[in-house]
Amino acid sequence: LVELLRTSVNPESWGTGGGMIVADEESRALVIRQTRPAHEAILQLLRQLRKAHDSIQISCLLMKLSTDSQREGLAERCSLHPLNDQQRWALLTRNRGDEIVQFLTDQSATVLSRPRIITISGQAAMMEIGSLVNGQLTGFRLSATPQVIADGQVIRLSHSVTIGALNKTAQAAVHESLLGSGQTLLLLVEQSAGATVDRYVVLLTPESIEEEED
Repeated sequence: LVELLRTSVNPESWGTGGGMIVADEESRALVIRQTRPAHEAILQLLRQLRKAHDSIQISCLLMKLSTDSQREGLAERCSLHPLNDQQRWALLTRNRGDEIVQFLTDQSATVLSRPRIITISGQAAMMEIGSLVNGQLTGFRLSATPQVIADGQVIRLSHSVTIGALNKTAQAAVHESLLGSGQTLLLLVEQSAGATVDRYVVLLTPESIEEEED
């Protein structure tokens, strides 16, 4: 993308011409210094590129359950299906997703994180929240790759969730789900912690974003 902008917008104005563009990998942002006309041309080109792809916003909510009433109430409000030995899943309408979030909030389930990202169809996105505990990075890692089908009304979501140790060699199993745009995929993750079981709820809501015309 950096090279495309350099070669497409006033090529002679970069470098010794005073223009500067740097890609910040951590924030996935572009830092640009240019003239006003060049900025306007860059903005126009970026808008054209965005319209050539399907933009998708993925909202994520991570909560920890601490009581049997939270777990039982969740099971009463949605049909949970086995995904693997540690995870079960349910597909929720927008209204049912809101109802379950409200129930868990009223029941004092702990909200651990509410990340939200924007990506494009077919591009993998990763969310990671962690901290060092005795030299070991532990926390939450989500990898998600949305693929828009059916004119943006349906999204095929490839996803994997890791909760606990976040070492680089650990590879969580990847699963695939079909959702309507704006529907919520609920994952109930259960992990043994000694004599107890820790339970987490992950809610993923991918939604197609319609670009506004100028």
